[in-house]
Amino acid sequence: VNVGAATSLGVALAVSMGNWIFIEPIATKLMFERYELENLPTKTDEVKEQIQVLYKQFGKWHGISSLINLVVTCCAIAHGWYLGCRVAL
Repeated sequence: VNVGAATSLGVALAVSMGNWIFIEPIATKLMFERYELENLPTKTDEVKEQIQVLYKQFGKWHGISSLINLVVTCCAIAHGWYLGCRVAL
């Protein structure tokens, strides 16, 4: 078993599971909270400020999730590279 291939696949799995279990629920909760406030028939200044705060928080967590997905993609490419190097032509 190629250690590099197993490591890249293991890292991708661990990071992906962490994103799914911890990061995505936070981002989804913030998104739905923001949608609720945005869909109110009348918005006070306090509600508008709260929407802005939720927008910034959502952007932060969504960015973290996207970065984690980029790491998973890089790990998948590395895994494919390790497997591809073993092919005899």
